[in-house]
Amino acid sequence: MGLEEIGFKVMGMVTDNNSINRAAASNFANPPKLQVKYDHPADKSHPLFYVIDSVHILKCVRNNWLNNHKNVYYFYYPDFDTLNVSTASLSSVRKLYDLECSSLLKFGYGLTRKALWPTNLERQNVKLALKLFSTDVVHALNELGEKYNLECYEQTAKFINIISTWWDIVNVKTPDKGRFKRNPMCEPLTSSPSDKGLMFLKQLVSWVNKW
Repeated sequence: MGLEEIGFKVMGMVTDNNSINRAAASNFANPPKLQVKYDHPADKSHPLFYVIDSVHILKCVRNNWLNNHKNVYYFYYPDFDTLNVSTASLSSVRKLYDLECSSLLKFGYGLTRKALWPTNLERQNVKLALKLFSTDVVHALNELGEKYNLECYEQTAKFINIISTWWDIVNVKTPDKGRFKRNPMCEPLTSSPSDKGLMFLKQLVSWVNKW
């Protein structure tokens, strides 16, 4: 309310998924209820959105994959285009690392043991999660997957690419990042219907809903 009173327009609130933060957000409804959109306390005609921060989401995806040992580290997800069931294999990424760890030149040069076998404390480090969800890993899987018979390597590469692309879009802090990185997905989002980042995010919503 104080921000609104001094001229700011508050569109939403961003937190991690901590239970205390979820409980606090739920108090914007009466009776308390956790949801993604509330009536704005300063103006009931406008919505107030509740958003889980992107860093927390990225680490949660990685942690769920790491914790999926009962399914031999398989992650079942819908294909981004067809929505058919696909399989991402963390074991294949670990095998890729084992194949290249002693080489001077590597396709997946960003992969490290800490990124693939993190301790509980290291799981809090987003940089380690980004070493897994990297385009370098995508290229490495596509280059070496068939040669070394890496299980589900194509589907694993596609899954990592989906998460990596999403991160490129949501992790833009400067207007020139896309040009500097030579990556159109790192351009700031616009309201244009042809904006590549916006088109991807709209498709991502359907993908998440299917999953």
